[in-house]
Amino acid sequence: MKRKGKRILITALALVLVVGGIAGYLFLAKPFAKGDISGAADTVSITDRAIPYLPVDENGDFVLLQITDTHLYNATGKKDSRTLEELRKLVQAQQPDLVVATGDIFDGINPYLFWNKRAAVEALAELFEEENQYWAYVPGNNDGEYLGSARDVAAALSAYPRCILANEEGLTGATQFSMDIQTMAGETAYEKAGKTVHSLIFMDSLARQEKNRSKYDFMKADQAAWLAKTLDEKKLSNPNMKVSLFFHMPTPAMNAAQEQGEAYQEGYAPITDLWPAPPNEAVDEVITKAGNVGLVAIGHVHPPESWCSYYNQTYYHIARASGYEGAKEPGATRIIIHTAAADTRSMYDFEEILLGASSESRVPETTAKKEESLPTTETKPSEINSEPGMSEADWDMFAMARDISSDQFLLVEKNMTMQQVMATLGETTHIIGQGPSAMYYIVDGKPLKIDFENMDDVYPLDGRDMRMYFDAFGAVTPKTIFLEDVKRLKKGMTIQEIVAELGKTIDVGSGRHLVKYTIWHEMALSEFIFNSGGGEMPYSGEEIYDRIVNREGGETGVAW
Repeated sequence: MKRKGKRILITALALVLVVGGIAGYLFLAKPFAKGDISGAADTVSITDRAIPYLPVDENGDFVLLQITDTHLYNATGKKDSRTLEELRKLVQAQQPDLVVATGDIFDGINPYLFWNKRAAVEALAELFEEENQYWAYVPGNNDGEYLGSARDVAAALSAYPRCILANEEGLTGATQFSMDIQTMAGETAYEKAGKTVHSLIFMDSLARQEKNRSKYDFMKADQAAWLAKTLDEKKLSNPNMKVSLFFHMPTPAMNAAQEQGEAYQEGYAPITDLWPAPPNEAVDEVITKAGNVGLVAIGHVHPPESWCSYYNQTYYHIARASGYEGAKEPGATRIIIHTAAADTRSMYDFEEILLGASSESRVPETTAKKEESLPTTETKPSEINSEPGMSEADWDMFAMARDISSDQFLLVEKNMTMQQVMATLGETTHIIGQGPSAMYYIVDGKPLKIDFENMDDVYPLDGRDMRMYFDAFGAVTPKTIFLEDVKRLKKGMTIQEIVAELGKTIDVGSGRHLVKYTIWHEMALSEFIFNSGGGEMPYSGEEIYDRIVNREGGETGVAW
């Protein structure tokens, strides 16, 4: 199917895909996006903003709670509300000395219909104010992608006294600052009252490259120089003191830690399956040369569980996502810094805590939970709420979708383009662009998502076949899924159970089931068929995943 690259603006609800290289960003039409904070940094400066001094306890311990990748987009959606509620409970239960937010706290790429960035920023900041909880913030690659830059986010957050952030004049990035931990509390949090026994450093690892938006950016020479200067200053103030470093993106040292490092302890996963990191070698070189960094903690990766490896006298920690938009089982990491410890290896304790778990039990569950079905509301058809695996983004799109009768399918002629199909059925909410695209309808009261690759794609069936497919399968095109979704499948599933897990799609078989999906992987779409004559599937999801990834040209299906 050819791509002509023309921009299609069909309705005020249309989503525009801005593409750099192969990858791109999905942005919603402005009428539905609220809370634009663009320009906040033009009127508010965080340069040299005052940073508090926080004390250790009587044992010399300091307790951090690392959260990351919450991907909040309006604070009121189902997943946002649940994330904020569980974060509040977590803070109340744990009562850490400091919460550290390591980026992608606010979303910037996913196609939501009801964006409100200001509301998301305010809701999280007000949560910490209400809980009287200090928290430090560094941006990730998503925070500044839509409705305000990372600098704008930092400027907006600076209005809240419990939010700790700052920057130095002229430095690349939105936030670079350090925070000293001392032996005793002053009369105010901003009074230096005791000996500094540990220091925390926070950096902006940037977002995407300006000239190639498909590639992640990397920390620049001025940032590496600032880090080197800051680490030297900490060493001069206390030669025996260690420093903990926080930012969002991985560095090549984490790939080395995966290959050569040691696991933190039995039962806590080491760094595993980490893709090649952005070229942050300059920062790694500074860390190695300084020799006083005990911990580097990041987010971004969304691992299934938090990872921690000890390498080159430093702990490298990659936390699981802390929001329901970023993970089915989000969590946080409790990090205890024993500042009086004799060596780095015994200085840190890491403990993973799942959101929603009781404060008494912090051990992650080993079996994945089914995501709750979406709540019924008066503004959305009740049938939508029972759809398995429906994302909140889809739920929002269906809320504004056109209602049609299945009889209208009969107007569709064979080999119409997807653009002509929409013109025939009526304009509706849709996502367009290079990559997974879709249009949304409510057909006879039931949700129908029509997946395709490009608006110029040809739909090979006529309206009668379209209606037959919808009546039989609740779908008229192969459903688009992510490659990672395949891992959810279990050995021994029937074809019906596979469809229930991955979502409704078409079955083109006759006598046998030929269930078709389109898989989105490495910025490309490919067809995959589950070919079943009956009985239980003899493969696990992990086996299918490996076959797709490792076989030359990829795997196009499995049969049994």
